Amino acid sequence: MGDVVVALPIAIAANVCDTNINVLAQQLRLGGAECESTAESGATIPWNGNSPNQQQDGLVNVAVGDIFVLVPIGIAANICDTNANVLAEQVRTGGAECTATALPEVNS
Repeated sequence: MGDVVVALPIAIAANVCDTNINVLAQQLRLGGAECESTAESGATIPWNGNSPNQQQDGLVNVAVGDIFVLVPIGIAANICDTNANVLAEQVRTGGAECTATALPEVNS
């Protein structure tokens, strides 16, 4: 077995941003929230397809070579500017700025 390349770049970005939950409450807000989530993922395959053949002789021949598994994973998640009020009053004049960045990459 040889000349096998598996590249699985996975990027996930998620925002739970500027979420308000009010039960028997009053919320006065004059500003919002700025949320940003970035996830980038990449893989560079280090194989150019010019692998030498692996010649085998005999009854049982096993050859393993030129196998690459690349799994760069990027996850960026925000739980930002989330408010929960129960029997309360929330007075707020500003928002939140949230940034999450994940940039994994594999290069050869």
